[in-house]
Amino acid sequence: MQQDWAKNPEKYRERANVYNHAHPERARAHSAVARAVKSGKLVAPDRCSHCEAEGVVWAHHDDYDRPLDVRWLCPRCHNRLHSERWDVT
Repeated sequence: MQQDWAKNPEKYRERANVYNHAHPERARAHSAVARAVKSGKLVAPDRCSHCEAEGVVWAHHDDYDRPLDVRWLCPRCHNRLHSERWDVT
């Protein structure tokens, strides 16, 4: 994904703008997490809260009205949760 972004950043920036316009509550929650991580208010763990795999974790919001209440999931668990093939509770 990062390599695709580098090849055509305008394409991904436009996709992000469309998504953010369609889902402003999600965009606000994502931005709040990014700001909190940058300021040190939130610290991403080094492992997935579901499968405990070490490595990169992504913040998952169960409720966008609580923007800093996130579950830290590895990309595999996060994608499975969003594909609804797997209940990560």
